Amino acid sequence: ALPEGSRPEGITAGSGNDLWVACLSGLILHVNLDTDASTVVYYEPGVALSGAKFDQDQQILIAAGSLSGKGYLFHMQKINDQSSNRSQYVVSSKEVVPLCSSPLCYINDVALSNDRVYFTDSFHPQLYSIPRYAAAANSRSSKLASRCDRPVQAHPTGAAFDTKPGQFRANGLTAHSSSSSQDILLVANTHTGNLYSVQVDKPS
Repeated sequence: ALPEGSRPEGITAGSGNDLWVACLSGLILHVNLDTDASTVVYYEPGVALSGAKFDQDQQILIAAGSLSGKGYLFHMQKINDQSSNRSQYVVSSKEVVPLCSSPLCYINDVALSNDRVYFTDSFHPQLYSIPRYAAAANSRSSKLASRCDRPVQAHPTGAAFDTKPGQFRANGLTAHSSSSSQDILLVANTHTGNLYSVQVDKPS
């Protein structure tokens, strides 16, 4: 069982028997699928965390920051607790990436391609992306970072995602295919009830 009041939203598989949960309460939870035990790994105060993906190559949990307009990258480290003779995860560093310049946006879900991280914005007809591997060296400090310099790109999603006040459009997101020249994303539109394909061409 998850902690009472955690309000789980984003669920993503980790390595082996690990499951990660991002919560609207700001909690980051780790679940051991062998034992069903859940542990609070981190708390991001004042931020409702939405969709999430776990980058196994870098051991980074990437979460959408909903109304904050930001993406959050939590670098996870597995350590041994000598008192209990068990291993546990801690956040060794954190990156906070401002994605949306508008005063009102909702960063909802996350997807990984071979070299980029994509985010949906439920209030605007565009995706945002940042380099998946860039600036990783800046995150190896033992101190938590408040932000980083990963450059953000915006990608239009088309007229079906134009929003009016009170509408909630781009939601779930996954990378359908990824190559050196382009990524193809599948984006769920909550308002229309349809699934759309969005092609993102990469610079040559």
